[in-house]
Amino acid sequence: MKNLILALFILLFLTFNTINAGLYVNNQNISQLNNIKYIELIWEKQNGGRSPDILVKYGESQGRLLFTGTLTKRGGRQLRFRNIHDAVKHIKNEGWEDIRNYMKCFSGKAVYHFFFKKN
Repeated sequence: MKNLILALFILLFLTFNTINAGLYVNNQNISQLNNIKYIELIWEKQNGGRSPDILVKYGESQGRLLFTGTLTKRGGRQLRFRNIHDAVKHIKNEGWEDIRNYMKCFSGKAVYHFFFKKN
């Protein structure tokens, strides 16, 4: 009986995680939008400090990233990451492919850009 209850609990948990899956920007699941094919993450680091906010640009092509926002949970609360690598991992886990990245340095700031394509 315990094994049956445990199996049902695991099945329920996996089903709930599948329902909530998706990449949310400004409380909108952009993974389900047909016209959104590309994402750019922009993270700015200043003189050894860190900026917790990660800007997200997204759109239909790399040259047309018309929309801007922040990564959020399904309920709308902003996601916070310890570093940019955790944010990149989060996006990859949601089924987006990392296609290129680069860094620009100016005035004591390092700005990281990561581009993703919808699979």
